[in-house]
Amino acid sequence: MAGRGSGIPAARASSLAAVAMAGTALGLAAEATSLDTVGAGRAVADLIVGWTFIGTGIAGLARARGRAGALLITTGVLWFTGSFWDGALYLHRAPLVMLVVALPAMRRPPPAEWAVVVFGCVVAVEPSATTLALTAAAGAALCALALRRA
Repeated sequence: MAGRGSGIPAARASSLAAVAMAGTALGLAAEATSLDTVGAGRAVADLIVGWTFIGTGIAGLARARGRAGALLITTGVLWFTGSFWDGALYLHRAPLVMLVVALPAMRRPPPAEWAVVVFGCVVAVEPSATTLALTAAAGAALCALALRRA
């Protein structure tokens, strides 16, 4: 990750390597925990998704895209947390909603857009709000926001 000519300071490269190692271990532990209940195919797919979030977050931080990278790493960690605790199964949605609302400029969204963030986070963390209808409504709100920006 670091090296001469890589453009990444040694301290940052060391930190990112530590995050990569922790993400690797967390993913393996999470999928080992759920392997008996979900099967090997789904466990591998789940592992790839979580590692993709963490890996793209690390790549973003390596390029000094702090907020986006941090939100992607948080998404990956929360993705795996759902394997250990059923109450965290949908928590990964909250940083994803924040990321979608803040992109492309990673600016603080105006108050009307914060309503979408809050709604998405509620759907993510409140077990009674994980119905298909509310999840679809949160998705529709994000799509409407994206269309408004386009």
